[in-house]
Amino acid sequence: MLAEGGVSTVWKAINLQTGLEVAIKQTSSGGSEENLKRTVREIKLLRFFNTLDNVVTLYDVFSVGPAVNQQVFLVLELVETDLGRVINNKTKKLGLPEVKSITHQLLLVLRSLHRCHVVHRDLKPENVLLTLSEHGFPKVKLCDFGTGRYKPPVRMNLSSLLNVTTLYYCPPEGILSERRYETSVDLWALGCILVEMITREPLISVGWERSLEKSLLNRMVEICGKPSEEELSSYQESTYLNHIKTLPAAPPLLDQLLTSRAADANVLPLARSFLQFNPEKRITAEGALKHPFFTDCPQPKENHLQCPEYFSDPLYETKTKWTDLLQQELTCFAG
Repeated sequence: MLAEGGVSTVWKAINLQTGLEVAIKQTSSGGSEENLKRTVREIKLLRFFNTLDNVVTLYDVFSVGPAVNQQVFLVLELVETDLGRVINNKTKKLGLPEVKSITHQLLLVLRSLHRCHVVHRDLKPENVLLTLSEHGFPKVKLCDFGTGRYKPPVRMNLSSLLNVTTLYYCPPEGILSERRYETSVDLWALGCILVEMITREPLISVGWERSLEKSLLNRMVEICGKPSEEELSSYQESTYLNHIKTLPAAPPLLDQLLTSRAADANVLPLARSFLQFNPEKRITAEGALKHPFFTDCPQPKENHLQCPEYFSDPLYETKTKWTDLLQQELTCFAG
């Protein structure tokens, strides 16, 4: 077994016909309707983004059991390790060139996702798979698209970010706006990852206090500085607005964390542009790729994907309809 989570288990296996080592992700489509939706979305998104160099490859999908309660297995590319393990292993080198390369590759894949109005919603080191090399930079493969959603250009409420994303990488709007957010949530998470690669510690880490939301907001303000009235203007209906206003103003801790550790003067401005309290002021993936921090990074060929209509979720459909959608996905791999 390679990994085990709340809704899936990942196994290492060998294709007996080809001898290829693969990872098999086992999920259950039965029981929870949310599990069923995650499975359908992950297969759809991986199928569509399979041509992207920095997305884990989906080879096959098969199922076991009756349609109403079947186990679904995704046969995926086997990748050596993940960024979370590298960060936690202090014996592994993670110098500025490696940090730059990993961040650049993540921006490339986020640019493609966001151009198609897809938000990943759970960007974290454990979902950034890496193939290591002694003579080159790590190769990034983004995985775990079960929380991915099609986010049309028009404003639309989605499920609460706190229910789907990992807390340490949840942006302010995930707490203050709850169900209203954009693709910019992925850029906040990338900012957290960038700083974490340099400091080797999670940026927004809190204990399990009684009010987890307030603790997260306290840490965000401590890191990024107290937001202005203008930055808070879009959160007027939030129950936590008054709490933020009562917090003391102090110099952002982010400056201290990076100034003493980062050898490149461009790291701090880039991190600031990711970690904007107001999501509308947050830099986009497209804009970040043009940042001076990446001047010496190779610019790959453009990969313009057109997002198909089927990413638009049937929000009010029944569990039976979602089961039918899963069967449609499975037929794409039949035979």
